[in-house]
Amino acid sequence: MAFSIFLSNFYSINKNPIKIIKGDVEKNIREAYYGGIVSVFEHEIKNGFYYDKNSHYPHSMKNPMPIGVPVYTDNKNLDELFGFVKAKVVTPSASILKNPILPVRTEKGLTCPRGTFYGWWFSEELKNAVKYGYKVSVIGGWTFQKSNELFDKYVDQLYEIKAKATAEFNPSRRATAKLLLNSLPGRMGMNEINTRVKIIPTAEAEEQLKKINWIEFINMGNFSMIIYTGKLEPELNKIIDSEGLEDSKSPEVTAKRRGDTAYVSIAAAVTAYARIELSRYFNLPNNDCIYCDTDSVVLKFPLDSSEVGSGLGEMKLEYKIDHGIFISPKTYGLKYKDSKTGEEEFKLIAKGIAGGDEMIFEDYENLLAGHDIIKDKTYLSQQLNKVLCEYTHNHLRSKVLKTRSDHRPGLGRERPSATIAPPAPPPLVV
Repeated sequence: MAFSIFLSNFYSINKNPIKIIKGDVEKNIREAYYGGIVSVFEHEIKNGFYYDKNSHYPHSMKNPMPIGVPVYTDNKNLDELFGFVKAKVVTPSASILKNPILPVRTEKGLTCPRGTFYGWWFSEELKNAVKYGYKVSVIGGWTFQKSNELFDKYVDQLYEIKAKATAEFNPSRRATAKLLLNSLPGRMGMNEINTRVKIIPTAEAEEQLKKINWIEFINMGNFSMIIYTGKLEPELNKIIDSEGLEDSKSPEVTAKRRGDTAYVSIAAAVTAYARIELSRYFNLPNNDCIYCDTDSVVLKFPLDSSEVGSGLGEMKLEYKIDHGIFISPKTYGLKYKDSKTGEEEFKLIAKGIAGGDEMIFEDYENLLAGHDIIKDKTYLSQQLNKVLCEYTHNHLRSKVLKTRSDHRPGLGRERPSATIAPPAPPPLVV
């Protein structure tokens, strides 16, 4: 839906041409397509500040975007490049840069480790890394034309709709605008889509088309053939139902095609700009960053008032933290006071941990101290099992009944560091 709205109302093929990229070029660029950074820099904070960036990805969409046909280059001068670059990267020492900022895919997933690495990155993210002391040696890459306004009108209009809906207490309209703002870059970065085909009675077609993301509908009389990619997002179905929206793809239209194309260069650039913006807060002078998660940071001291507000891309103070404990990425507990009532509140996150929904703040304190915790967990079978959550190698793991803990490292105060020896540089695919 977001992609269709953008193409039909805001896109000019003559002014800002974006091209479908396939084959080895697409594979190279997809290697530079990283998600958000989630890092624990320190495990505990008292009297801290949790900030969230307003519409982080939509704000990033207003930066210069790669458009046109990609052109291979062996130019080694990073400052002259705009596009996607294969490079050798050396991370600065801890004495130069306390918290690394450049994403690298390792056996532990997406991290910002120290060491020497080879990989693909968006040129602007490498230029940002150089400012923080990284050494970058360009091997080659793909250059693009630059558009300074590709998504400006799309983002501005939808953000205005979202802000107005918020002021008017219209949650459905606000949710629609938010979904359209946030889903467009992800839609452009999708992998190649696998299609499915089914034949159903034509009388059932209209109801079926409301539930699936269909590409082609062919009316064959009593029966019809539908080519589709999968079911619609549940959140999108809720918005359509709540707003009473009609699906414009009516079954009377035969052999109607819908675009499946992906523009990974756009998606990779948007996510890179988002990381660049958030990296500004990782090493602030005299203001330690404790934790970050894609579009939010926890800081030791408050930000300057000039950076805080309700506008697009501005920081919003979510919580004044009395006590925060950060066990691992996506697993943390916050204790704070409600800004209106003054009552003590908690934010407890334990993503992917069995029994995590039953954890209390004291459990995070026990984990921080190096103790095991045991929680009762009721499964769908209604059988009551005990799940042991153990802190091991900087992540929680859950096991039924008993787990050995004699090799669990203590948390301490220091941040774990990762140094990886440089592998042999892989060949540049052109």
